[in-house]
Order: sequence, then C-alpha cells, then structure tokens
Amino acid sequence: MADGQIVKTRTVRELLRDVCGNENVRFVDTRGWQKHPFALLRECIELAKFADVLVMLPAHNGVKVFAPLLVFLRNRYGCKAVYSVVGGWLAEFIAGQSFLTKNLKSFDAILVESDRVKDLLIEQGFDNVLVVYNYKRLPLLESSELERPSSEPWPLAIFSRIYEDKGIDDVVWAVREANGRLGRIAFKLDIYGNVLPEYKEHFDALMGGCDISEVAYKGVAPAGESTSVLNGYLALAFPTRCPGEGVPGTVVDAYCAGIPVIASQWPSYAEMVKEGETGLTYEFCNREALLDILLNPRLPKQLLEMKKSCLHKGHDYSYETGLRTFKLLVESNFDAHKQ
Repeated sequence: MADGQIVKTRTVRELLRDVCGNENVRFVDTRGWQKHPFALLRECIELAKFADVLVMLPAHNGVKVFAPLLVFLRNRYGCKAVYSVVGGWLAEFIAGQSFLTKNLKSFDAILVESDRVKDLLIEQGFDNVLVVYNYKRLPLLESSELERPSSEPWPLAIFSRIYEDKGIDDVVWAVREANGRLGRIAFKLDIYGNVLPEYKEHFDALMGGCDISEVAYKGVAPAGESTSVLNGYLALAFPTRCPGEGVPGTVVDAYCAGIPVIASQWPSYAEMVKEGETGLTYEFCNREALLDILLNPRLPKQLLEMKKSCLHKGHDYSYETGLRTFKLLVESNFDAHKQ
C-alpha cells in the first residue's frame, strides 16, 4: 500500500531512525487494530515503558482512539506524546469535540503541515503546534536532467490515488473539452495511481469513453520512482476537490521532477503553490476555470519557464531538509515552545 498516510508514516519512521539510530526507534503497526485491540494495547504499553517519545500518525477515525491512549501512556509512564498530522483537516475535524480537543492539548507537540492549520488550532487555544512539512525521500533532479516537451500534444499527468475527491472527472472533462474547442489534440493526459474499489466502475466507464490519444490510464508507478516517471511532462494536474489536503505528496513529487502544477485552490494551496512561479491555480471545484487555463495560448511557454523554480521549491520538502528539521525536534525533546 502506498497512499499518502502510509508513505508519510514510513518517511517519519525513517527520519527518526536516521536521526536517532535504527536501534533506538521501534514501531507498532496499527492497521486493523479493531480485530485485536487488547494485543495492540499491550504492545503500546510495552513501548511506553521504555520510550522517551511516542509519535502517532493516525487518520480521522484513529485519532479519536489513539489520542486518549497516548495521553494515558504519557501520564502513566512519563514519555512524551507527539502527533504528526497527515493532511490539513485536523482543525475542522476537532471543532466541537471537547474531549478530543482536551486530549490533543495535552500532547507535547502536534506537527502540522501548514501555517493555515497551525493558525486555526491556535485560535482554538492550542499552544503546542509546530509546522513540519510532508517530506519525501525522492531523488531531486538536476536542471541538466530535465526533459522539456517541445510540441503538441502537450503531456499532462495525474499522479495520485484515483477516486472522486481527487477531481479526476474534472481534468478528464477539461482536457477533452479543450481539445474539442481547439479542433486538435493539443493536450494528452496520462493518469497514474491506484484506483480505489468504490470508484473503479465509474473510472472504467470514464476511460472507456476516452480516446487513448487524449486520455490514458498508465497503472500504478512505484512511489520512489515518481521523479523519473514525471520528468518530461509539461505539468502535473492536481484538480483536488478534497478540502482536507495539507501538503500533498503528489505536488512534492512534481517539484522534485521539476514540473509545475495546475491545481485547484484547496485551503492551504497558497503555502505550496506560488502563482506563476511553481504553478497555476483555479477556483476550488470550478472545472470551467480549469478549462480556461488550458485554453490560454501562452500556457505551454508559461509552464516551461517555471521548471527551475519548481526544482528549487522541491528542496523545501526533500528528505535532507526533513533530517535537519527532525534533528532539531529530537534535540529539543519535541518541546514545541523551544522551536
């Protein structure tokens, strides 16, 4: 499995291992914990007895279970409790949930991916929040390695899990509509990623109605090879309809490959996409605005001029930058007030 949560969890584990030493980092896999809750509880207790810091990375449902558990273990065994948040949904999710909010305020540090989420949590009375990006272990291409498309059809890529909230229908419609209005195949869209079961029937029908010269499904590319796969595309399309995005890993993939993004304006987009320098954005959930971007005759030239800026931006999310950040976190013993 290689969705955003799992990739980030593995990356955080590796960052901690590289900073602290492999022998000093242990982990508990919580997938499917509902089937063996007592066994998982025993594992967590054994971990807490010897740990200096417990770090959790649950999603929406898991945070309700593991936040109280880590607070209990923190109070019982004296270890620190840290929450590394995946995505940008936490502040809205906990609104009105006083028990969960109280537990999270007891954490030593909550590591969020954007200033927007940090500010929202501070407004809710949190004083333990730090911004720590979604780092990825990817090879950063050099300027000399960048492949530049030179003519139509201009290649665009989707590189993510494939389901409705990722806006797949929007970009497929926009590419086909743009080509129809222009009277030629000006753009070609390649889609990479795992199709979720609940979306598969719809996606198969969507692909069945497309000419392969315009839109093609390319299967699942290994996450660690994203930069080599994306190198040579004009842009990454990120038409997300999910308001809970934080620092999307697929946008990091694009920057490390030196390609700009065409993205919807998810709530934290402005912290990651610099308009006209690392990408172009359009109103959230507005496919007509996406089409307007594609119909701009200056689009290819604009995007090609952004490639070096994208490579530079990619350094902000590199594994090496993550190592420096986590070294500081460990040296401060995850004290949010010392950062």
